[in-house]
Amino acid sequence: MSEEFKPNENEIETEKAVDVTPENMGSGEFNAPLAQSKKSNICGVCGNIVAKNAKKCPACGAKNKRPFYKMKRFWIVAIVGIIILVNFLSGMKKPESVVKAEDLIDAIGKVSIDSGDAIIEAEKAVSSLTDEELKRVGKIDKLEKAREKFDELTLDQNVAELQDKIDKIGTVTLDSNDLIKEARSEYDKSSDEIKNRINNYNVLEAAEKRYDELEIENVIALITAIGEVNQNSAEKVEAAKDSYSDLDSDQKKKVTNANVLTDAEKALETLKKEKVKTLLGKLRAKPDEITGNTFYYPMAWPFYTEYWAADVRSFVLPYIGTQGDKIWFRLIFHYTGDDWVFFDNVTIVTDNNRYYETFNYFDVDREYDSGEVWETADILISDSDVEMLRDMANSSKVLVRFSGDSHRHDIEISAKDKQAIKEILDVYDAVN
Repeated sequence: MSEEFKPNENEIETEKAVDVTPENMGSGEFNAPLAQSKKSNICGVCGNIVAKNAKKCPACGAKNKRPFYKMKRFWIVAIVGIIILVNFLSGMKKPESVVKAEDLIDAIGKVSIDSGDAIIEAEKAVSSLTDEELKRVGKIDKLEKAREKFDELTLDQNVAELQDKIDKIGTVTLDSNDLIKEARSEYDKSSDEIKNRINNYNVLEAAEKRYDELEIENVIALITAIGEVNQNSAEKVEAAKDSYSDLDSDQKKKVTNANVLTDAEKALETLKKEKVKTLLGKLRAKPDEITGNTFYYPMAWPFYTEYWAADVRSFVLPYIGTQGDKIWFRLIFHYTGDDWVFFDNVTIVTDNNRYYETFNYFDVDREYDSGEVWETADILISDSDVEMLRDMANSSKVLVRFSGDSHRHDIEISAKDKQAIKEILDVYDAVN
C-alpha cells in the first residue's frame, strides 16, 4: 500500500504563486495541494485553483473574488439584518392586554342567554385597549357576532316573557286587575322591536276592555244594593261611593244609576245629622255667645249651676265643641286636691293595656281657691286617644295616675264616667 501524501505546511506557506497557463494546467507545478493553501482560491466560474493575489482566473478569465463570508461588508449586512429580524419578531409578539382580551373573547364559547356577563367582560377588555392595541386583536368579529347573537336571544326571551304575562290573565274577573296592569306596564315600557313581535296584544286589549265593563257592572250592582237608606246604610253607601270613585270619567258616564248613589249620600247625610242632633240632645249644652261655639258635656261631668266644678273631683273625660256644622272632640285630664301635684304625665291602666300622656309645664292650667287647688290639661282628641277611650269605657277596672316630679295622685274611673265616655264616643261614631 502506498503512503498517503501529506503536504509540508511550511513549504505551502512559503511557496510562491505559480502563474497558471493552459500549458501547465495539470502539470506538477499546479496540483491539488495548492488549492488547500491559505494563498489560493477556487474560481467560482470554472472551479480551477487561482492564487489569492491573482486578479483573474488564468483558465477562464473570470475575476478572482474572495468568498462572500470572508468579506467585512457581508458581516456588517448580516448583523444589521439580524437586528432588524429580532426587532421584527419581537414586534410580532402581542401585548398582554391584547392576549387577555382575546382570551376573554374565547371564553364566551357557545352563546346562550346566560352569556351576557362573559360578553360584557370581553367588551370591557377590548374597550380599554389603545388604538394600536386594538389593531392587534384578531377576534373582534367573533365578539361582535357573540353580541349580536346574545341580543337576539335576549329579545326572543323578552318577547316570550311578555306574551306569557298576557296569557296568564286568563278569564277576566274583578280580581284580574293586578295581572292586567302588570302586563300593560311591561308592554308600555318595552322597545318597539319587542312590541312588533308580540302576537297576543289583542288579548291584552280585550282583557282591559272586559275589566272596565266588569267594574261598571259592579258599581251599578253596589248602588242597587243600597236600597232604602236608613241609619244602617252607611257601609253600603260607602262601598258604592268608593267603587264609583275608582272609575275613570268615561266609565262613570256608563253608570246608569249614578243619581241613585247621589241621592243615597244626601239621605244618609241627613240621617247622620239627625242622629248627631239626637245624641247631642242627651248631653249638657253650654253655648258661648261671644265665640258662637257650643260645648257639650256628658251628664256625669261635675257642674255647678252654670259652670263645671273644677274643685269637686279628679277625672278624665271627653267633651264636644261645635260651631255651625263643624264639630270637634276634646279630652280633659283634671286633678283637684288640697296640695299641688304639678303633674306632667298621666298613666292610664285598663284591663289589658297601659297608656301614657305627657305634657309640657305650660300645657297644664293651675288654679287654687279656698285651700283647694286644681290642675287641668285640655287636648284635642287624636285617633289613638279614641282607641284609649274605647278601652277605658269597656274595661272592668281603670286606674289613672297623675304624676309630677315629687307628687302623684291616683283615681279609679267610675262606672258613671265610663258611661259618660261612651256617650261622647257615640257622637264621634255618628259623625265619622
